Amino acid sequence: MCKTTELQSKTFLDEMRESRCGSNVAFIEFTDNHEYFEDHVFCFYEGEDGKYYNQKIKDVVGENIITIKVGNKKEVLKTWRKIKSDCNYNSVKKCFFIDRDMDDIPCDKDNDLYITPCYSIENLYVSKKTLGNILQSEFSCEKFEKDYIKCMSKFDELLQQFNEQILEFNALVLIRKNKELNNGRVLLNNIKTNAIIDISIEGVTKKRKYDTDISKLKNDLNASDQEIKDAVQKLKEKGDYNSLFRGKNQLDFFVRFLNILIDLHKSKTFFEKEHTSVTISISKNRLSELSQYADIPECLIAFLKNHVIC
Repeated sequence: MCKTTELQSKTFLDEMRESRCGSNVAFIEFTDNHEYFEDHVFCFYEGEDGKYYNQKIKDVVGENIITIKVGNKKEVLKTWRKIKSDCNYNSVKKCFFIDRDMDDIPCDKDNDLYITPCYSIENLYVSKKTLGNILQSEFSCEKFEKDYIKCMSKFDELLQQFNEQILEFNALVLIRKNKELNNGRVLLNNIKTNAIIDISIEGVTKKRKYDTDISKLKNDLNASDQEIKDAVQKLKEKGDYNSLFRGKNQLDFFVRFLNILIDLHKSKTFFEKEHTSVTISISKNRLSELSQYADIPECLIAFLKNHVIC
């Protein structure tokens, strides 16, 4: 199968999947059920984001929530605009959750639309607070112990190195956004973090495959050296890479770092003290498995408090 045919096939499959949980389906599900659940909050997510949001919403709003999965960000926004344009639904409690990505905030944003304060929910998993929660709960390692301080210091060191190594890639993500090339035309998910970046306790470096994958992405984007240089500079000016950079890659780093700590603990190296047996296991379902430890931004808590049903 030629590359063009393969890409068209993938795009068609993506469209088929989106049609099963797209805006029209979500709207029908909402209109069919809102009258029967007047004491509930309807929550609309993109993709698997409910794995992060569900329990956090219940902690603030209560158990009475109805969750509706709506394909992707574009579909969530279409659903939000469709519902808010009809005054019949003004009194219904509803929340719409989307990732900020590198996009501008919609000019028609209202109080029912929540946008992450970072690139995506994955970024909310990657912080010293999250790591501290995991060290205390899973490693029985407390803040006053040398091992805790050592892990935190190593996390800071390696995350800084990772961000430096992944800077050019994120500049290309920004160029992709500026050129309005969606994932059907220029794929990002095909570039796996562990295929292009090597992360070990000694440091973070680029793998040989980095140049191959990044060169292809530059080609696909038709990105000139000057465009890349300008995008890199723009990211540097904004700073706060942990919040700004693509969340999936940031979470890849975090999961890799946790697995390194788990292995080092098993081999009785790095840690000065033998802690309780560490049983945490991180699979492809990492959004669910690590959700209890992830950050909860103040803006999310404030947003949810506005949707509590009295």
